[in-house]
Amino acid sequence: MNALVALLHFCEVHGPCVVFCTQTVHDEQTQQETVKKACPACTAQFPLVNTGHTVSEAKHLLTVDEEYPNIKYIGTKSPTQNHLYKAVRLACVRSLTAEFCQGRDGPVLFGDDENGYVMSYMFKLKDSQARGEARFYSFMMLMTDRVYLISCWPYIVSAFKSMVINLQERANIIFQREKELKQQQQASYSISNRRGAPISQEQFFKRRSHTPLRSLVDLLGIKDIYVQIQAQFSLILKLASRKRLEKLNPGRSESALYKKMKEQYETERNKKKKQL
Repeated sequence: MNALVALLHFCEVHGPCVVFCTQTVHDEQTQQETVKKACPACTAQFPLVNTGHTVSEAKHLLTVDEEYPNIKYIGTKSPTQNHLYKAVRLACVRSLTAEFCQGRDGPVLFGDDENGYVMSYMFKLKDSQARGEARFYSFMMLMTDRVYLISCWPYIVSAFKSMVINLQERANIIFQREKELKQQQQASYSISNRRGAPISQEQFFKRRSHTPLRSLVDLLGIKDIYVQIQAQFSLILKLASRKRLEKLNPGRSESALYKKMKEQYETERNKKKKQL
């Protein structure tokens, strides 16, 4: 199974972007440096590593399969193989702009033989600082085998849905907390500035547009969110590779009528043999 799992985001400034992706690698495969992005909303934030001389962000996240140590799942900010970058980028743009489901929340399937087949699970996270107070994301699995992807569909949808529910619950908590704080600040501001000129709607939105876009870490308030996503993506890749099993389905059991006809046939055949 040749597959890749990714987290996609529609940035208000840069449009569709690949935030984080995980793929299966082996010991003999070499990894390339990932491209650094400046926008916090468009890129993953990895844990800091202390090398003894300097403290810097980790280049990637690595999960080792306990059963097969030569198989590893590497999490990066973009695909580590050049030939995958185009396919992932096209899938990202199509997932967040061209493909829609009811409410922009749920799974869709698309793809072709050239760029691979994609199962994209779209979802929204509440953000008090975002336009429309919502941020649009998608979990995506890219495979070269359409039949394989369809056979894994129920498991992948269930796994992505569980992840989405957890993220949305956390985002809702932060959203409500910020809304309450914002209402308190507006109330105190209106009391202290009753004699001053009121702020217009245009000024309010213009001021908010200058607010830096938040990363998923800041949006959810979870510092190791990408470590958690890496662990879940790795498990999805591992279990999805075992979901498609060839089964031998037994036929219908013999009915009483069939058994009777079979006995008659055997009896007639034995009689003919004796006559010969």
